[in-house]
Amino acid sequence: METSKVLIFELGGCCSTSLMNPSHYSDLNQLESFSQDLYQFGISLQRINAALKPDLLNKVPGIDNFLLDKTMDVFPITVVNNLIVKSGGYPNQAEILEWTATNKGAKENS
Repeated sequence: METSKVLIFELGGCCSTSLMNPSHYSDLNQLESFSQDLYQFGISLQRINAALKPDLLNKVPGIDNFLLDKTMDVFPITVVNNLIVKSGGYPNQAEILEWTATNKGAKENS
């Protein structure tokens, strides 16, 4: 089974569980709750602190042009298989399944 790679570049705390913006707390809880389900369907989901790992963000094709006229509100940025698919908010399960063309058997997003 080919693995789809979902990367979420965010600004914030020092690690994937640290939050700087409490308004995203609910979104992150949902994301964490279905990340294991996604893995079972061949979807690798990784949250990356862009401030600590800018080299990984710079590897995304077209990121320089994308960020050119944006503010910091553009984060989080979701990248699926090297394509920028969302910015300014965390993705939900339905979006990830759509972007990875996977729609079988995953837990409903409530």
